[in-house]
Amino acid sequence: MFGFGFFAFLNVIWMTILSIVFIALWVIYSLGFYKLAKNRGRGDAWLAWVPIAQSYLLGRIIPTFDLYGNKLERMHIVLPVFVLGCCLLSQMWIVGFLFFLMLYAGLLLVHYALFRQYKPLAALGYAVLWPVGMFLIKDEHFNAP
Repeated sequence: MFGFGFFAFLNVIWMTILSIVFIALWVIYSLGFYKLAKNRGRGDAWLAWVPIAQSYLLGRIIPTFDLYGNKLERMHIVLPVFVLGCCLLSQMWIVGFLFFLMLYAGLLLVHYALFRQYKPLAALGYAVLWPVGMFLIKDEHFNAP
């Protein structure tokens, strides 16, 4: 009844919709992160628009990170290496999905630490949906830890 061409067409439509959604989420996140970095006095806030450089900027905004009692220093170096490493290793067959999950969990924890500085009681909710959360807190007052 339906030929291969029909399913290929549906795949193209689906991929177009997903691409539009991902681009929209990237723009929302970048806009919110840019405004947040500007409000924090960062001169390099434009890095919020460059995907890998976002992790560097996030590491500059959160210079130390407490991971279950272990204090991680120099997050501006650790975070980009972590993101690049997980992105590369997630391309491996079979175990790649574990690196993708590790990347998501790590970014979730780092965003939770950032959102906790602005909205301590709602930080987890903002962190789970961090592109939207970043846009929502862009004009909030920073509460120093």
